Amino acid sequence: MTSANPWPGGSKNSWRPTLYYDKKIAQGKHHTQALLCLARRRADVLFAMLRDGTFYEPRPASG
Repeated sequence: MTSANPWPGGSKNSWRPTLYYDKKIAQGKHHTQALLCLARRRADVLFAMLRDGTFYEPRPASG
């Protein structure tokens, strides 16, 4: 299933939230629910960075 890209103009080399968004859409979530899931995921990362006093370091792509 293809979905509309809510993040147009994103770099293909950067972390792609569209993969997570598409996964949530495939699970049957609506657009707004998928965006809220993505926002929660980002908030969790931000909270962990503040809690641990660390900077964001993207993990290499698996696969």
